[in-house]
Amino acid sequence: MILPDTLTESFEDYEAAVKYVKSEGYSFLRKLGVKDVEIIVAPGSGSFQNGRFIGDLMDFYNIVLYELSAKLPKNDLEDHLDVTHGLNYMTLMTYRVVREILEIMGICKKVSLIVYNSEPPIQGQITNIHVVEEAKSLSKPLNDYISSKTYLLDLYAIEKTEENYRKLNEEGLHFSKSIVKHHRKVWNAWIASLYFGFPLVFTTFFPEPDEVKRVIDDTLRVYKNHIEVKSNTIKRNLKFGNEFKTVLKLHLLINVVPEIKKKALSIQEIREIGEKILDQKVKAFLERELNSIEKEAIDCSNRNITFDWKPLKFLLKTPMGEEVIKRNFMAHAGLECNITEVKLEKANSREEVKHKTFLRYSEDKKNIIPELVEQMISG
Repeated sequence: MILPDTLTESFEDYEAAVKYVKSEGYSFLRKLGVKDVEIIVAPGSGSFQNGRFIGDLMDFYNIVLYELSAKLPKNDLEDHLDVTHGLNYMTLMTYRVVREILEIMGICKKVSLIVYNSEPPIQGQITNIHVVEEAKSLSKPLNDYISSKTYLLDLYAIEKTEENYRKLNEEGLHFSKSIVKHHRKVWNAWIASLYFGFPLVFTTFFPEPDEVKRVIDDTLRVYKNHIEVKSNTIKRNLKFGNEFKTVLKLHLLINVVPEIKKKALSIQEIREIGEKILDQKVKAFLERELNSIEKEAIDCSNRNITFDWKPLKFLLKTPMGEEVIKRNFMAHAGLECNITEVKLEKANSREEVKHKTFLRYSEDKKNIIPELVEQMISG
């Protein structure tokens, strides 16, 4: 159950406000005989009889995204969402969050969403509950990226002066921003690997989940430290920036997909990874590329040719220059001839070739991949 902090009657500090809402919520549920329900308290906005709550509406979205991403099980799931009660923005944003989470989970899991809305209850009559949406097989690869501006948090209820921004970015958010700036392009490349269909990028640049989690935890710490509670007013001086929701979704994605950290993969391994994580549309491009490589590898194997790591263009006999071109990287499922290397081990049969042909990125050139992807996602 998701409740807004605007229900509180306690204004000692923000923890007390949240504790009050949870206590009242659980008390209400017990009276109804409802058990095994967890309550999430998210930030609300507006003026009510009990108090005034100042803050950006999108704070609700980001906190619910954070909480549900952590709490929903990362396996096959049928999610039932009741949107009968709550303020308008709560209903809208909760639905949006739930659907976005399930679409990411659907990359590797079988998930569905059923949304309900109830008619107002009338004493002595049966209340009708309507199914307003039933979505099955939800899946949508993440296509959000972290910009160079790195807006994890922004000023909201305090004056937007250079000094206040300096304090926020250089003192409060220094730790988080330093991590994001260091990893941003690699993280973006990894996100794009699922969207565009680059399995070798996926395994080569698999992010460290602890690094992403540190950014989330530190950003939330700074956000909460800037919540003021005075008399009957709760004022959230900061709001979440666009990059925070992307970092949250990145962390969710890392925990949903299989953790595969390998620099070199066989053709068969690449196929299997593609089957697990890629959309049907991009799998066709990948299969075309792998078929071309496998065909040449079979030809070499038939002639008893084996070799250690060489540029892929050696196997494909591609008369190309040394320049790695963004267009070619994208068109060849990330297996661009100048940047990809191939190794062919002895195979005892045609069928075994796909297990004995390995691909990896050149150690000298792989660091330009995040730059290539950055050009792709920025247009």
